[in-house]
Amino acid sequence: MADEHAAPESEPRWTHIGLFVTHVAPVCIGSVNHVAAGRVKYGEGMPPPVAMSAMIQCSFGVAPGTLMVIPTSRVMIEKKPAANIMDHKPFVNILPFGVCSSLANPTTAAATAAALGVLTPTPCLPNTVAPWTPGASKTMIGGMPALTADSKCQCIWGGQISIVQPGTMKEQVK
Repeated sequence: MADEHAAPESEPRWTHIGLFVTHVAPVCIGSVNHVAAGRVKYGEGMPPPVAMSAMIQCSFGVAPGTLMVIPTSRVMIEKKPAANIMDHKPFVNILPFGVCSSLANPTTAAATAAALGVLTPTPCLPNTVAPWTPGASKTMIGGMPALTADSKCQCIWGGQISIVQPGTMKEQVK
């Protein structure tokens, strides 16, 4: 039996983007249709936020990956945990991209040397030590800037990890 006091599923709990959201009860960032300047449509200058199941790709990897977001900030976007710039931990948030073809990766360099200089990719072991950049300028999730579709993360082996599909289609952040 549905709670008669609950908001309808189509009605967001928040109506503005750009809120400073920290550790709060589960919420939906919600609609951006009521921004002060008027209606905002997807793709009008503001990048979409990134959520669990976003597709990511490394410039030295051969396969796309999925961004894993641990729901510690308890903020939901389109019913998925929202990501912030600190969601960059290898094997927790960023899973391997198949095989790595970077010669800066010691295992790839060793395999290539053993093959007499023929590039020999080895299993990807992402090694990201710095957060995603730039992130949202105003929207905070869990006390950190929200992760946006234009953000990049650098692997220590030289690869640049980018967001191919943000996992959200309706929301935008500032």
